[in-house]
Amino acid sequence: MPHTNVFTDFEEQVMFAGRNSETVVRKLQKITFEQFEDLSQYRFFQNFILSLPGKPTFSATERFRRVKHFANTEVVVYQRRAAVKIAADWEERRVEVTPSGYVFHGDDLIAL
Repeated sequence: MPHTNVFTDFEEQVMFAGRNSETVVRKLQKITFEQFEDLSQYRFFQNFILSLPGKPTFSATERFRRVKHFANTEVVVYQRRAAVKIAADWEERRVEVTPSGYVFHGDDLIAL
């Protein structure tokens, strides 16, 4: 049963350059070992694997482990960035400048 490539042309170009995006990382997180072996035949995927941190190896299972570890680590980074952005946006909405020049931050009154 032939496998199909799960990556778009743009994602392939990104991976060929040794970079990643959130959609690439999410797809890497979900691929199976069989899909990994099939993707390993493509040049863009080989370049991407070589760009990952760690020592290059000939073992397919070790490369698969590195790809999965990389994907899981990047997902955590994306989640933390999103949480920080949400917190910053929330903090920004809580600040109000009054005509008298005072800033109300929550229940605290802070003079400028």
